Amino acid sequence: MSQNMIQPATSFLLDALKDNKPEQGLLQTCVLEMNLMHAPQVADAILGNEMFTHYNHPRITNLGLMQRALEHYEDLADIKRVIVHAMTFLDLNFSPIAKLDFGILCLTSFMSLFKK
Repeated sequence: MSQNMIQPATSFLLDALKDNKPEQGLLQTCVLEMNLMHAPQVADAILGNEMFTHYNHPRITNLGLMQRALEHYEDLADIKRVIVHAMTFLDLNFSPIAKLDFGILCLTSFMSLFKK
């Protein structure tokens, strides 16, 4: 997509996807990917405002919004995977998982990497 069409396409899709339905997951992922490549602050704002929750979390995490993806995960296995693969661990804010009962388990899993 041409650089000058990103903003109008994003505006259109944000309006079309405002209901945040599970069947919109693929389009949510596309909007986030497009913005991560051309306007990362927009992708961050979309996730920060919790506009989308059905996007492909692992894909978006791999593209660079680890913190935001971590905030949307609730499954222990997903959270552990993000933490273990975080290359910038010290930059991650663990307040989103602090409310989860298994937050300590996630940190324990990460710390076990250093024992190997």
